[in-house]
Amino acid sequence: MMKKLIHLLTILSMSIILVGCISIPFGDDVLKISTDGVEFVNEEKNELEEEEVTEAQEEVGEPDGEIEETVNDATHETEEENTETDSDNTPQQCEEQDYSAIMNDLQEGFFIPDCALIESVTKNELELQAYLTAEGDWQDIFTDYQTFFGSSIDEESQSPASGTARLKAFQDKTANIYTVIELTQKEEFVQIRIIQQFP
Repeated sequence: MMKKLIHLLTILSMSIILVGCISIPFGDDVLKISTDGVEFVNEEKNELEEEEVTEAQEEVGEPDGEIEETVNDATHETEEENTETDSDNTPQQCEEQDYSAIMNDLQEGFFIPDCALIESVTKNELELQAYLTAEGDWQDIFTDYQTFFGSSIDEESQSPASGTARLKAFQDKTANIYTVIELTQKEEFVQIRIIQQFP
């Protein structure tokens, strides 16, 4: 009776140990006993499969990095294009010019095109003559002068074929105080001649 009990306890303890997942090597294979059952497993095959899975995961991960880099590059290029477009749309910048050599003898608020450069100024007791150059189209500048002088314009003429225009405006007709503006297109620049008559 006692022997049967010892055999039973031995078998029971062996079963518990075996069920708790035991690996017993058999040549290239391993006998694994677990709660899922008994199976023969090839360790080398398992290691190769695990390596393949790891490599596959790494390969899948790499394109994500490449896609992210491509997206970042595209975003950077778009920002650069937007910056270029913005700079193209901003008004033309130029150094501040000193027009005091002529403005003191012209009527207050006299119109000078943006970024115009004074080429020469001559002055005597009778008149002031100044030559300026400005970027742009003579017709646009002529329109600006027409707007500035308004109803004080006494005579005007323009020749689209030769790219020239002229106007004469009186500040005081009785005192014979007048201003003459002559425009001549020179490729991308307009030459502006200002004649200011003194009383």
